[in-house]
Order: sequence, then structure tokens, then C-alpha cells
Amino acid sequence: MTLPEVLEKAGHYVAALEESLMLLRAKEHCVQTQFADAGFRKHRYLSKTRDADVLWVPGGDPINWAFYRDVQSVDDKPVRDPEERLARIFAGGVSTKAREEAERIQEESSKFNLGSRRRNTTAPTLAIVFLHPRYQARCQFDLKKTSKVAGRLAQQVEFKETERPTLFHNTVDGRDQPSRGSFWIALDDGTVLKSEMFVPTALLSFEVTWGRDPKSGLFVPLEFRDDIGLGTDEEIESLATYSAFRPREKGVGATPVR
Repeated sequence: MTLPEVLEKAGHYVAALEESLMLLRAKEHCVQTQFADAGFRKHRYLSKTRDADVLWVPGGDPINWAFYRDVQSVDDKPVRDPEERLARIFAGGVSTKAREEAERIQEESSKFNLGSRRRNTTAPTLAIVFLHPRYQARCQFDLKKTSKVAGRLAQQVEFKETERPTLFHNTVDGRDQPSRGSFWIALDDGTVLKSEMFVPTALLSFEVTWGRDPKSGLFVPLEFRDDIGLGTDEEIESLATYSAFRPREKGVGATPVR
């Protein structure tokens, strides 16, 4: 299969994700490990487990897909009452007010991350933005080897963001932060089975494994690995797994963003 054919299939797949991700809820279990630099070897310094409710809210453009996290417990100890706040906030659909309240919860939850840098932007759907038909022209793509991923024949496609300004920027000074990485794309229907993304200037890397959730039938992120502060004395690795996916109730969230 040629590169244009692979990208066309993957583009259709990513464009269709908006519907399946709309107000999709799940449980996230995350293990974070902080490493202290010790010459050529890094040593485990601290670790923390975190359990949270998460929710995707597409906003009409893949660059605006929001991924909200509401932490419920840290190291198996509750940090708030068990109410599913995100579900309540968006019970009436997607609105500016609902987004603002969810962003407040997101910022509140970021304090439970390891490390001194406050962050709340890591999301398992971050990389696939570059496969959307609207943004493919921003990148240089190259075909690599074909292999089997989760029993399916997949084409590895490397990407490198070449257009400026970049989609993602330094939140402090606004500098460009070009991305690169790889996708493993099912040859039969363009499904993204796995993605890797690196942002060298930000010292970030992400790896996401996708699969079918047996209960909902949706193809969703199942595992999300990220490494923040690569090679520094405050490097933090995280492994998040997702379960208990709950699609939106029929009719809820189907109205335009207000």
C-alpha cells in the first residue's frame, strides 16, 4: 500500500473519532515514578499511584479535543468524595460554563502529580491530531516496516512536524515545540493501533496503545506511557491504564458547543 493510501485511511479513521469520543468516560489508574540522575544511571527516587475519572470532550477540531482528569485517590487513599463530578458537569451537554468548571477540576487534580512542574496537558489522544486530514500537511511522513500489532497487519509511518508555527508551544514563552514520532496503522481500515510521539525541545515522550473495549465495543486508548523531563534530574515516567469505558447517553452532548 502506498503512503497516500495509508494516510487517507488513517485520516478517515481519526476524523470519525470525534463521534465515539464525545463525552466518553473512563477510569484511569496511573503509576508515576520519579528518577534522580546519578551519572550514567538513573535511580528510582519516588513513586505514586493515582486513580481518576477521565472524560473526553471533542470540540469540533482535533486540536481542541479536551481530556479532563478528576483525581479521586492517591496511593489508595481518597482525596475527595466519590461523586463523579465530570459526568455531572456535562450532564446537560457541552457548554462554555461546563468546560470552565472542568478545567478548574483539571488544574486542581494536577497538584497530585509527582515533580515540581505543574502539568495537566498530557492526554492519550495528543499524537493522533497529526493524522487528521486537516493537519497532515503540517508533517513529513515516511513509510517504515510492516509488522503485526495485536494480531493485525500494521504499517509503521514516521512523522516529523515541519510547518511553523507548531501546533504545540512552550506555555511560558510561546516558543515552537516541533513533534515527531510514529504511528502503527492497520492496513485493512486505517485504525491507529499504536502511536509514539516525541517533543525534544520539551523533553517529552508519549506512547499509546489502542484496543477494543469489549463492553462498549469502541476502539479506545488502553495504555498510555509518558516520560517527562527526559535526561534531567527530575525525570518522571508514568504508566496509565484505562478501563470502565462509558459512552455518553443517547442524545446527550449531541448539540453544538455553546
